[in-house]
This record gives sequence, structure tokens and C-alpha cells, in this order.
Amino acid sequence: MNDDVALPRPGGLDLRGIRILEFSVAWAGPMAGRWLGELGADVIKLEHPTSRGLSVGEGMRADPTWRRGELPGPALRNGVFPDNDPGEHWWNRLGYFNKINRTKRSLCIDLKAPGGREIFEELVRRSDVVLNNYSPRGVKSLGIDHPTLRAINPRIVTIDLSGFGATGPEYDQVSWGPILEAASGLADATGYEGSGPYKQGLAFPDAVGGLHGAIAILAALWERELTGEAVHIDVSQLETYLQLGGDLALVSSITGEAPRRHGNRSPGAAPQGVYPCAGEDRWIALTVDSDEAWTRLVALAEADGVSGLATEARATLDGRRGDHDAIDAALATWTVRFDAQQLMARLQAASIPAGAAMSNEDLVHDPHLAERGFLATVEQVDVGPLAFPGFPVHFERHEHQLFATPALGQHNGEILRWLGYDDDAIAALERSGTVTDTPPV
Repeated sequence: MNDDVALPRPGGLDLRGIRILEFSVAWAGPMAGRWLGELGADVIKLEHPTSRGLSVGEGMRADPTWRRGELPGPALRNGVFPDNDPGEHWWNRLGYFNKINRTKRSLCIDLKAPGGREIFEELVRRSDVVLNNYSPRGVKSLGIDHPTLRAINPRIVTIDLSGFGATGPEYDQVSWGPILEAASGLADATGYEGSGPYKQGLAFPDAVGGLHGAIAILAALWERELTGEAVHIDVSQLETYLQLGGDLALVSSITGEAPRRHGNRSPGAAPQGVYPCAGEDRWIALTVDSDEAWTRLVALAEADGVSGLATEARATLDGRRGDHDAIDAALATWTVRFDAQQLMARLQAASIPAGAAMSNEDLVHDPHLAERGFLATVEQVDVGPLAFPGFPVHFERHEHQLFATPALGQHNGEILRWLGYDDDAIAALERSGTVTDTPPV
């Protein structure tokens, strides 16, 4: 890079003056919007009356097997409620939805109902970004494609955060995180030696795609400030996730074979794994990353009465890798006698990388996170005060904003009055079903 070349810089770009219209479901799109909202943008979530789940009268039941601190199964994750109670207004008590959609305003509107399209187009004229994570077919059906929106607002930034991108033979496939994990090849590379593919316990591709989407919007706003023109972003969530497996793709391109599954083990460290600790379902992860670290680990275990770990063959990485099963079995008889947090402190003090496996409940009560102010208590409509993960980035001269997820349609009146609608016009829109604050009956 030539240090003498002056790079163009936008002047006065502040997210506190940016308005984002968000059409999104699941995790990726809402996460992108939430990041930008907490950085200062005004994010208006446009929700269809059915967007949060069932209709009134169909009922919403909690998972009777779920316990606080556990990660519920994928099929039930949207049905976890505070105190495991859906309550009367279950659509405002959805734990998963409330975690990922905070720091936004809600306009619950049916764009295809009378007057809906006119409201939307006026919002586009007054906004900077339109974000969606729908399929390309859904984008066209709603009329929120870039050419249509650019005709309404010549300076609009649009982002399509779809599963497979807006072009290519698979462009119109509908996807979820687990589908993308399988399509990326990373699920096939995940598992234990001799096992089949494993998926992760959560839809991790959504989180990766959402963060990429937020960064792409920031870059597009910068470009718009420089050019004064509209910007369109086409993001393939599959391609954002593929970036995580670059080393696996490289191995396959060289060997012509699929990467070997090796569970929690590593080709460059041994032993490495997750070992049981005292208590129910308590575990510790540890890695021996050098011969010297192995010597220190053996000394700790021997001080607690464990014998037979040290052999001449195990003094080298290759020797330990070849005897990994026996080492794991011996270590498990040692680790299971101790509290995971206390054993973690001992291992770290001996310069052995180790970490207690934390449950969700552990994190809520973690003193380190508490001291850093990561857990934020917010007053949630129809819920009350609850602790949520806070904003993880600390700036020297910028304070982030954080407030509760809106109730469905909570800001209908506020937004419509800002657009120029009076009380009679708003009442008419409510009678026609164009705007509402409850799911349909």
C-alpha cells in the first residue's frame, strides 16, 4: 500500500442518523439489524401479523422437559418462555425472538392490505437501508428488490442476505442454518473418528451470515457517502460460512480426500479433549500444546495420586497421539474428582490451556461477565425485567444503545403519525387489518 495516496473518507457519517427497514425472520437478518441498532441506527422491523408464529386460538405450549440453563432442541427453541410460561400474550414472550430482536421498533403491517404499500413506500423514501434475509422469490413477491426500491429512493442501500445468493443454479433454494451447515461440507467434516457427520447444537451459519451482513451494510453506507448513489449488496450466507473451513478445503484440494473427523482432538496437540468433572454433566476442556506442557500436566495429576501417565513414548507429540485413548481414560479418572472451575484455575496456573464447559446458567452468573457489564437487564413488554447478553464491543468515544425488543406492533401509532397519518386514518388502517398489534384470530 502506498502511504502517500490519500484515501477518500466520508464526512459526518453517524449511525445515529441512519434508518434501517428490516424484513427478517430466524436469526441472520435479525442479528444484522440488532448489531446496527445497538451501534445507534434507528431499526424499524416490519412484521407481518403472522411473523412471530401461530394465530391467536391455536395455542402455544411450552416444552415441559426444558429446564432453565439448558439449550432446548431445535424444534422447540422458539417455544421457550420466561419461567416456561407462554402467558396470555405469548407472541411477546418468545425467549429466542426477544433475544435477537431488541433495540428496534416494530411496525406490524400487511403490505398487501389496503394502504399497506403506500405506507411502505413512504418509509423507503425516508430511510437509508432496506435489509432482508428472504429467498429471492420472496423478495420479488413482496416488491422489495433493489430496482424497485431504488426507483422510490435513489440513495437507498439494499441488502439481500439469502441462503445461497441471488445468482447461480441454486439461488432460489430456501435455507436454514442446519441446511447451510450441511451444504458447506463442514457438517461432513465434524464428528468423531469412525462416526458419521455431526451438526452443531445451534444454527451457527446464521450468526456468521448476520455479522457479515452488518459489516457489509457499514461498508455500503460508506460507499454511498462517497458516491451519493444507491448501493445493492448480495450476500450468500453459504459463502460466508464456507470461509470458516478454508483449511479443510485446502486439505481436500491437495489430497483429493474428505477431511478426517477427529472429534475434539487435534493433529497438532495431544492430549486434547473434554473431560468429566465432579457434578452432573460438568466438563473441562484442556489442550496440551507442547512436550513441556505434558510434563506439567503429569506433575499435577501425580500430585493428586494419579500414576502411570508418564512413559517414554508419551514424551513426544507423536507418541501421545498414538496412545490418546489410554491417556484420555486416565485423565478422566483424575478430572472427575474436581470441580471444573477449580481445576481450570489450577491448569491455567500451570500454563496449560483449559476452560470449564459453561452452561447458559453458568454464564448468567459468571463474575467475569458481570464485572464487564456484559449482561444487561431490560424491561420486556409482557415479561418484566430479564437479563440478556449485552453488547460485546467497547468503544473509547462511543456509547452503544440497548433497549428491549418491541411488542408486536408496539410502534404502529408512533411511526404512522410521523408519516403524517392522523388518528382517524390510523383507526381505519386497524379496521382493515393493514396494521395490528396481535396475531390474526
